[in-house]
Amino acid sequence: MTICPECYGVGEAVISCGFCGAYVCEECYMRHLVMCGPDDEKQKLSETTK
Repeated sequence: MTICPECYGVGEAVISCGFCGAYVCEECYMRHLVMCGPDDEKQKLSETTK
């Protein structure tokens, strides 16, 4: 079992981030990408949340 460092939930579906290698659960992954991902990903995500 891996504990998600973002929400501290113990989830079975934990994904490793392709950019920094951190393990985050599916729920936190999109939020994590906003902080960690490439700039074009950040722009796409910020446009969809407006």
